[in-house]
Amino acid sequence: MSIISLRTSSSLKPTTYAKNQIAKSMYWKGKNFLQAAILLRQHGGNEYIVLHLLCQGIEIVLKALLLIKDFDTYKPRIKSEFGHDLETLVSEVLGQFGLKPLRPALASELHELNIMYSKHLLRYSSSYDLLVNPSTIQSDLIFSRILAAIKLTDSTYR
Repeated sequence: MSIISLRTSSSLKPTTYAKNQIAKSMYWKGKNFLQAAILLRQHGGNEYIVLHLLCQGIEIVLKALLLIKDFDTYKPRIKSEFGHDLETLVSEVLGQFGLKPLRPALASELHELNIMYSKHLLRYSSSYDLLVNPSTIQSDLIFSRILAAIKLTDSTYR
């Protein structure tokens, strides 16, 4: 697709079907970030990159779920309101889907990851890399919960 057709297509209003396909595509991309995190961890990759991919996958999957729920409401809010704030996204998704708040241990793990992710400490090198051993950063609860959520979502939105 040329740049001209991309510019033209951005002014077109997507149909309901197209909105659903956009949301599903975003969901699929988020799942792939999570799969990459799992594979990288299994093969001894840099744990900072694993954690970044985990957070990126969570962000994209949650935003996709909001788009699936109500594309027109959430599309304009995705970047401006939620940004890269995983805690805000989780809170919104839990509320929209009528789910209970996170248990304290899971919320604590998410909070710590969110601080690093939202400040881009997982992606870019800094003195943080020298001060914190990434293998000490807790993520097991987050991994298991997002994978369980994906399994449930996949069975619901086929």
